[in-house]
Amino acid sequence: MYLGVGVVGMIGNLMVIVVILSSHRMRRTTTNKFICSQSALDFFASFFVAFTSFFRNPGNIPPGILQELFCRFWLTNWPLWSVFVSSTYNLVAMTFERYVAIVYPLQHGRIVTKRKTYIAIALVWCVGPLWLTAYAVSSSTVKGGVCTVYSEWPSEFVRKLVSVVTLLLQYLTPICSITFAYIHIFVTLNRKTDKGLDAGNDKRNERMSKARRNVIKTLVQVFAVFVFCWSWNQIYFAFFNFGYPLNLRSTFYQFTVLFVFANSCMNPFVYTFNYDQFKKVQRQMFCPCLKQTSQSSDSDSVTRNATERNSQTTLCDSVSNLSHGQLPSQTSPQQIGSGNTVM
Repeated sequence: MYLGVGVVGMIGNLMVIVVILSSHRMRRTTTNKFICSQSALDFFASFFVAFTSFFRNPGNIPPGILQELFCRFWLTNWPLWSVFVSSTYNLVAMTFERYVAIVYPLQHGRIVTKRKTYIAIALVWCVGPLWLTAYAVSSSTVKGGVCTVYSEWPSEFVRKLVSVVTLLLQYLTPICSITFAYIHIFVTLNRKTDKGLDAGNDKRNERMSKARRNVIKTLVQVFAVFVFCWSWNQIYFAFFNFGYPLNLRSTFYQFTVLFVFANSCMNPFVYTFNYDQFKKVQRQMFCPCLKQTSQSSDSDSVTRNATERNSQTTLCDSVSNLSHGQLPSQTSPQQIGSGNTVM
């Protein structure tokens, strides 16, 4: 089952990356840079999900440093959970980019620059491996040829403290911060609507407002999927770490793990069904005829807008001339050519 989830996730997230990179307009925006980073992280997560059940026997590894590394890094699922944690914080960064754009639009260009965006993405990719190295690798070891993971703690207090920090870092902090951001975003958008800032006769502003709301709606759905997939596992694991007699080999716990794994392959479906800009580029990629139709439509739209502007300019000039007492020049029907009179 893990293999199937992993393969679906790899295909779906690779498709998202290809679609975004194929469109110059999409890959320029900061939000789509974060979506591309999210899909890359989910691609690697799906890869490790697909192969997480393979090569689990440390007996095939010769004793020594190789067996220690195999135990601490592979049997702890260090690559998989590192990517999961980084993916979570990429979602946080993506949300707060939209938060700044909506709540502080005048400062957005100064706060969210291209350089800062790439630095944020790089930091996000480092968060997961650093935390899992400090947490999983340090608490696992090989004893008598047997690998024991997440079990080597100086004291019971340290174990519970690490459990609390893990719950805060991997679950509560991301959820609370993202929830706060979206509440503030919705309040700001509703306030703008009440003031009429997003309405009016300006079609361009209306289109931008609609596109902005569509992006927010898509990211909220990505967040909702994250909460649904992660909550069961994190709550169950927290109770286990606090001493409740729960079985990590139970069928229910295995289902909670499967939900976490499935989260890495669900976002492409959210983009495909809800993200308008992504859907448009995706359809153009898989059906070239739609691309030609879109280009023709865009050309017609540009021509129509230019004609409307020219008409408005001509009308304004005529009104201006009349206001200065000037009449439009007329050619007498009796004069044609160079002064010849028609009898």
